Parts: sequence; C-alpha cells; structure tokens
Amino acid sequence: MEEYDLNIPNDIMNATIRDLVNTEGDGKFMIDSEEDGSFSMKNMYCKLMQEGAGLVSASCNLCGSVCESTLHVLRDCSFARRVWDNRIPGSIMQAFFGTNLQDWIHLNIMAKPHDNIEWCNYWATGCHLLWTWRNKEKHTMEFQRSFNFIATIENNLNEYKEVMHINHCTMDIQKIEVLVKWSPPMDGVFKLNTDGSRDKDGLAGCRGVIRDARGEVDVRFYQVYWQGKCDNGIIVGDFEGLKLAVEFGFSKVEVNTDSTASIEILSKAKKKMNGTSSLEYQIMHLMAIMDCAEIVYACRELNGCANALAKEGILLKEDCETYWDPPDFMLKNLKKDLKGVLVARSIVP
Repeated sequence: MEEYDLNIPNDIMNATIRDLVNTEGDGKFMIDSEEDGSFSMKNMYCKLMQEGAGLVSASCNLCGSVCESTLHVLRDCSFARRVWDNRIPGSIMQAFFGTNLQDWIHLNIMAKPHDNIEWCNYWATGCHLLWTWRNKEKHTMEFQRSFNFIATIENNLNEYKEVMHINHCTMDIQKIEVLVKWSPPMDGVFKLNTDGSRDKDGLAGCRGVIRDARGEVDVRFYQVYWQGKCDNGIIVGDFEGLKLAVEFGFSKVEVNTDSTASIEILSKAKKKMNGTSSLEYQIMHLMAIMDCAEIVYACRELNGCANALAKEGILLKEDCETYWDPPDFMLKNLKKDLKGVLVARSIVP
C-alpha cells in the first residue's frame, strides 16, 4: 500500500471491514492526510478506484464515461441505450432517461403494455441481459455480447412466455379423486409388497410383507442397509423378498412396489443381462426359477403395510430378519386391506 502514498496508520493496516466501517457504510476513522487534513475510508476507496492507482478503473471502457454506475450499465451507456431506443413506451419516454435508479425501477414496473409488448417483462429481460453481458465482459476474456440486442431479448422473452404458459396450464389441471383398495392375489399366487424409507442421517432401509390369496401374512421381512437412495433399497427389498419366497417354496409371486425407478432399473436389467449389477442379476435369476413371477407398480395408497413396515424398520436399525406373526403396529393396515377398505387417491384425468 505504500506505493499509493495513502498514509494509512499501522493500527488499521490489517483491520477488517467490520473494524473500519459502521452499519451505515461510513468510515469509523478520520486520520491526517497530506491533502485536507482528514481521511476517511470512502476517500481511500475513491483513491484506489482512480486510474493512477493501477488496481481497477471506475470508468466504462465501452463508452469512456467517468463513472460506471448501475444505472450506467443498465441505461445510460451508449451500448445500453441501443437496447431501449425505439422501444420505450411513449407514456414513460420523457422520464426514462432522467430518473434515479429507484424511481427508474418503479417507472418501468408500473408501465402499461406498449405495441403488444408487456413492457415490464421486456424491461426486466433487457436489464438481466445487460447486467449479465457487462459482468462477462469484465470477467470473461473471450466473451462478446450479441450484436442483435433486440432479437436476443425477444428470444429470451418468448422462452419466458412459453415457460409461464406451461406452468399456468399445469396449475390449471384439475385433479380428481378415485377410490382404490388393496386386492389379494389369485389362488396359488403370493403377493409381495415392498417399500423403502430413509432417516435424517441418510440411512435407508426396506421392508416387505408376503401374503396369500386370503390376505393372510405368510412371512414378513425387513432389510436395513447402507447410506443411499430409497430406490436402491427397494431393489434390495425385492431381492430379499424373492429369496424368501423361493426358500419357502412359493413358486408364483407378484411383487408390488410404488417405486417406478426400481421397476425401470429391473426392466432394463431383464432386457440386457450382460453388464447388470450382481444384485439385479440375482433378482432376474430368482424370478426365472419360479413358475411365475412379475414386478408391477402399486400406488402408495395400496402399499400401506409395506410403508408402515419400512418406517418402523428404519428406526430399529437391525439386520435382516423374518417374522411369521405381524407386529401390533401393522394390524390396522392389515385389517384395512383384508376388509377391502377404499382409499382416496388424487390423479390427473
């Protein structure tokens, strides 16, 4: 700092901004200088911003203006004026180039549409691009702003309108409620429902329940596993459930899961066995040795028992075990399934 001859005292040479500036942004220190007997942080900043300081210039290197303020970048620079010329609504023409920043923002936000242009949107898009271009020109060596300012802004504005239209259409879609219920498998077939859950620490787990055509529980199981996505855990759950089904001699199994991701993973693995993970291969192998086995999607409302098991299982954090008798917390969901209680589900028609 000595080369700039700023006479900064030693007690503030290594101070932080918090030490030097108050909450209003003014300097806390006034010290002697060789110019007028006083020195503030503001004066030091202005000194450093001068061309002779050799650090950075406050002038605009596009048009040569002495001070490149926010308004200069967005409005007053000759390069910025090309964006606005011949586009400004007549109602704000006189005030457009003569107001301060705050009033200028308010003026454009409140302006009415002009020549079928929503001026507020056009103005905001223009400001965004002007600011982006200027920053890239300052910090990106090879950047060049578009020569066709108007076309670039209009293209961005049209993309914005399309996105807003899609969002509006999506929000206008009315969902309807349908009533669904769990249905038992056909005679001789066992239904395996699986679901995954994950705790706040990222530990995920999966549980499942196998039931016969009468809806009775033949076996339940759970698997607590590594840090990862629940979809991966549901595949682990599918594997554990199918493995148990084979061990107990269940040759016809229908696997129900509400994870479309796991179904997609296994569907791809079935088409191309080479290169699939060991776990996916083992699932395909287990299904192949059964007389009949398939994995189908079941919405969450039809997967209540597996969902309740998964949430409970992640709290226990134990190894994979099997149980023949359903736990107390699961009885309510089991009774609802057995009675065929209808559950509301919202869908897009």
